[in-house]
Amino acid sequence: MSKEKFIDNFLNTNREYYKSYKELHRLNEAAENLELDTLQILKDNGVSRSDRFSFLGSTRYFKPLDITEQMRLQMLQSNTLREDYYDILLEIKSLNKTLNQLPVLVNPENEIEIQQKTSDEVDDIFKNLRLPKATGGLVKGKDDVPYTKENPSDRVDPFTGSPYSDQMARLGLAEGGMAEDELLNFILATEDINLYRDYKQGNLDKEVIAHEGSKRFQEQHGKKDVSTIGGITGSGITKATVGETVGMVKERINKERQYLNQIIPEEKRINIPQSVQDSAVSLIFNVGQSAFKNSKAYQNLLDGDIQGYYREAFDPQQGFTKITGTDGIKQIDEGLVNRRIQELELAQNLWKAPE
Repeated sequence: MSKEKFIDNFLNTNREYYKSYKELHRLNEAAENLELDTLQILKDNGVSRSDRFSFLGSTRYFKPLDITEQMRLQMLQSNTLREDYYDILLEIKSLNKTLNQLPVLVNPENEIEIQQKTSDEVDDIFKNLRLPKATGGLVKGKDDVPYTKENPSDRVDPFTGSPYSDQMARLGLAEGGMAEDELLNFILATEDINLYRDYKQGNLDKEVIAHEGSKRFQEQHGKKDVSTIGGITGSGITKATVGETVGMVKERINKERQYLNQIIPEEKRINIPQSVQDSAVSLIFNVGQSAFKNSKAYQNLLDGDIQGYYREAFDPQQGFTKITGTDGIKQIDEGLVNRRIQELELAQNLWKAPE
């Protein structure tokens, strides 16, 4: 199967799902008008907590199907899709950002009413998102997909009378990239999801125990990983509270940020998007300063070759995805592949924090 065919199938599936999704929301609204407890009905019928949230509010938007972890692994094992793996993931992410803006239920009291679409109109919307057959890649041209929500940064703050984009620019957020606290969230979530959740829930006194790799890691590579706490290796610390561990991670992020600023001069950094720099900080945090400095990924980033940096850093075959087992053979590690996927999403401003 080609990349174009895969994405064509993805859009076809989501097109039919959108029609059913919109009808379900219409029926749910009718049940609400009869004063039925629709959220409980949805729960009793196996609808997940996160999906039930989409039934709240008077104006609701589509929640498209996404690529599952099992599908990702199958793509990596496919002879025809493996080479386009990262391109497919990025294009699916980009398409889903548009699909997320398709309304399924519209409040008639909205100042600008969005008309409900007929089946034929829905087909046209999805057709406009398709890949051109000859050259591949996303459709280029004017960004005017109909029936989508406005860009939130273009909305006017009622308290200041200025677009939110003006405020973003003043805060240094207009060109993408993460605030340090957001980069902290990214690294916590990708290094230790349980630590991330405890931190977000305020369980700062809960104890964190250092580990030596998951059962999967040890079975695949025939050895334990180095002792790690909060993603930090070589600290000698075997246990700490959540608050103490997060403090160590913050300090380490600052250290790696300073290192990146040392090895890439300011006159070159100003031409590198902040989100790409953030991904490099995460990469250094995970693989170490020496491994990064001696890599082609670093040289490409230094030369301003962003696509080359992506390839050498994040590609499943060429990137930082392999572990040397006890037999001396390097093997692609599933955990590292997933980490590199998320760092690429971070670089492209596509990463979303887990719920």
